[in-house]
Amino acid sequence: MIDQLSIVNACLATMGEAPLNTLEEDHSFKAAAMQKIERSHLDVSGKAYWFNTEWVKASPQSDSKYVMIPQDVIAVEARSRCGRYHVAQRGTRLYDVARNRYEFDSPVTILVRRHLDYDLLPFEAQAYIRDNAVVLFQSDFDADRAKLQILVELRRDSLVRLNSEDIRQKRINLLARQSVRDLLVDSMPAHPWHPHQTFPG
Repeated sequence: MIDQLSIVNACLATMGEAPLNTLEEDHSFKAAAMQKIERSHLDVSGKAYWFNTEWVKASPQSDSKYVMIPQDVIAVEARSRCGRYHVAQRGTRLYDVARNRYEFDSPVTILVRRHLDYDLLPFEAQAYIRDNAVVLFQSDFDADRAKLQILVELRRDSLVRLNSEDIRQKRINLLARQSVRDLLVDSMPAHPWHPHQTFPG
């Protein structure tokens, strides 16, 4: 896995600076590098990848009937899983758009995007965060266009790998659904060893 110290040092390396041994060390460029890491991290969290999206059954509070949004949720899909509610995230609460109110009478299942801790991210996401942070850092502090072009290409490759893994993981998750497996079985060619087909005697 790629720790944040290695990303800070990658940023410093673009300036010809010596690497840090720990994140506790002082350096005039360290705060700027950490800022770029956080910006890149938020950029990844804002997209719906396989590792940060999940269906959640959110229950209203007993007294206010508000559905409160957990602090690590960065976005809520506009429609619930069952299609019963058209919802939106407004501040720390869920809003019922169809009925123009914050109160919910029953739990609602929604798709959320979470801002996970950096250490919980998969390697592909950490690699993109690293390469994007380095590009952002180098763009601010160094005007070397040739160096920047190389870093941009590295970032592009990391994004391609991240998106490719996202497609692969989502396909696996889709095939894990019983309804999809049933559909695939029903579309198979007719063979005697497929019990779902009826053959003449």
